[in-house]
Amino acid sequence: MNFENFDNNIEKPIISEDVQEQLDNLDLTIEDVTGKILDIGAGEAQFARELKDISDADIVSVDDYKKENVVDDIIIADVRELPFEDNSFDVVISINTVHN
Repeated sequence: MNFENFDNNIEKPIISEDVQEQLDNLDLTIEDVTGKILDIGAGEAQFARELKDISDADIVSVDDYKKENVVDDIIIADVRELPFEDNSFDVVISINTVHN
């Protein structure tokens, strides 16, 4: 039997270059994006929004402010005093915390 043109119909998520670059920077693969993830310093939560679109992860975004035009649910909190119990998340990421 020839399997060269075999298509197993497993859909792989389409990952944008920006998301792939951020995953690479975090030393993560899309397969690592599972469970409950905390995105600290989420800004407008663009990265979290894109991850939600391509994974089944439960992603919670936190920042110390929320711009008026952002429609995502972003928890407003000081990173030094997060409103979560210890060990509430499987992975914690922070890609937008320091810009300048």
